Amino acid sequence: MDFDSIKEAVIEIKGILLGARIDKVYQLDRYTFLFILFNVGKSHCLILSVLKRSKRFHLLFDRIYKEYLYSSHAVDIFKKQIGKGKITDIFIYENRIELSISQKQNFRLVVDFSTVNINLFDEEKILLFALHRRNIQGPVERENNVITISKSEDKISSQSGLNKALSLDFFNERERILQKNILQILRAEEKKVLRLNQKLLFEKEEIIDKDKYRKIGELIKYNLSQLPRGASSAALVDFNGEKVTIELNPGLNPGENMNAYFKKYKKLKKGGEIIDEKIRLQKKKLDLVLNLKREIQHGNIVLDLNHCPALIFKDFDISILGKRFLLRLERFHEAATGKTIKPDQGKSTFLQFISRTGKRILVGRTAEGNEELSLKIARGNDLWFHAESAAGSHVILCYEKNGIFQEQDIMDAAVLALYFSKLRKEKKGSVQYTMKKYLRKPKNAKPGMVIYYNEKTKWVTLAPDILSSLLKPKGSVL
Repeated sequence: MDFDSIKEAVIEIKGILLGARIDKVYQLDRYTFLFILFNVGKSHCLILSVLKRSKRFHLLFDRIYKEYLYSSHAVDIFKKQIGKGKITDIFIYENRIELSISQKQNFRLVVDFSTVNINLFDEEKILLFALHRRNIQGPVERENNVITISKSEDKISSQSGLNKALSLDFFNERERILQKNILQILRAEEKKVLRLNQKLLFEKEEIIDKDKYRKIGELIKYNLSQLPRGASSAALVDFNGEKVTIELNPGLNPGENMNAYFKKYKKLKKGGEIIDEKIRLQKKKLDLVLNLKREIQHGNIVLDLNHCPALIFKDFDISILGKRFLLRLERFHEAATGKTIKPDQGKSTFLQFISRTGKRILVGRTAEGNEELSLKIARGNDLWFHAESAAGSHVILCYEKNGIFQEQDIMDAAVLALYFSKLRKEKKGSVQYTMKKYLRKPKNAKPGMVIYYNEKTKWVTLAPDILSSLLKPKGSVL
């Protein structure tokens, strides 16, 4: 969608937008928000997206099922600051739209398509929210090249032909994205099933020849005293009088080599009882996956935002595909965001803070939260912090693409790591930090326990001015 179409769509529905009350806010993906507006006795759904391949600012005329929507840090800020507020003015600049919103005080919502950013400012032009903390442009004064739509103008246009066309285009686009996502998951499962089936067929061939391992074990047992230690092979005479060469593990003594062959025989004998059932199960899985692919490609399975994703496969017995795969199928629509998005479920496992330069800093609440934050949520180039030789929270300084960690950001994260540790009362101490990719969890370790390397150490003092800046409320966490 080019900006000329966006501009025409906004002008077409100015009678709906001006004076509209913002009732609800949802997020569809990282770059896309839905504002539920109420005006002229009716509810309207405004979609706002700065996604590069699909810029959007228009009304939607069809339902989006609730499971595709989620709440977030951004949504919470919008609800708190402009929820129940009314749109009073609209300013259209080049590649940019600004909405004036009145709610106790005046706010300005800036949608900048050129910088892929959405910003919210208060009446004093203080930034309250930014989708990206780079390339932030604040509200500008009216200029000659601006189109101004204010409530002093006559409210016109119950016509919404362009908006309806754009709405239809949006739902068609999302249907193609959903189909692409789920076919990708099914193709991956198909390859997995084929690999496993090939492995099972190879095991079946071994099972057919299982008796050879028992015979070699018996032959080693008969010649046990003659076999040298550390040999990788041995030439022996079998029970038919023929010379044979058997392979040995040089790291095992003759008795251990004998037991290894007997163990292999017993394992294959036991496996022979279930191998055919495993092969049948894999064939059943493969047939199901191929059938699902055909049904989707032929349009027999409905993939759109109007239906619950968990019910798309209700006519198929997909339980045989396993719990992990079932979860991927139920959440296939989240692939459009580029990463899995977890809906809010009660209290978050970690806190979120903003450094003095605008970087995100995440702090674990519990041992389990520390583990989830450090090993699942953090990315490889994020910085990980922890108070040295003291119990405390794991702290993550989030990395931004093409960004560089400033010394001030590192200090802010280190201060939080010390503050959320047993060293808080001391008000000073050492904090160690390294990149997340240098973390490892030891086998059978307790929740939150990690080992790390390539670390650096920073001496930290809890300065009141820095703490007050970091700990002031920034909204809830993702």
